[in-house]
Amino acid sequence: KLLPQNTAALLIGTWKYAERNYFKTIATDNKPCTLVADPSQNDSIVSEGQAYWMRIAAIMPRIDPLHAADYQDRFNELLNGYLAMVQLAKNADKHNELAAWAVRISRGKLVLNTAKEKPAFSASDADLDSVMALIQAQKNVADKLWVAHSYTPAIRRFIPAVRKLFEKR
Repeated sequence: KLLPQNTAALLIGTWKYAERNYFKTIATDNKPCTLVADPSQNDSIVSEGQAYWMRIAAIMPRIDPLHAADYQDRFNELLNGYLAMVQLAKNADKHNELAAWAVRISRGKLVLNTAKEKPAFSASDADLDSVMALIQAQKNVADKLWVAHSYTPAIRRFIPAVRKLFEKR
């Protein structure tokens, strides 16, 4: 049975497991960039996993406030990874403002995963999760759980892009 006291321990344990087993850090544009790679899928990296773990990183300071700064650092690295995925998609299609859904690390660099169909396309669930993660991150700053950092430019960049995605349907 999940109780408030053991739910926090379970979530913290899950976070630590993910850091050890799924998070891969590389440098892009001289910034640390954490990517979420699935070892059971040949270290496949998909935007859905990236955005999902951004959301988790953004809620962790409310569960484990003693390590809030560590979660902000990791969130920023995950965000750098997400932004690198956006740049790959934009390089493939100038009109794309959202993250490529399928990428991989090749020789220490992030590249489109051409083994997947249409890897530069975006995935709507990842797009929504990334915006929700950014909003939560900005709330963490406003609530003084995280140090001053403006996530607003990214929020303002991605909300219109996500809106366009759903207006097309």
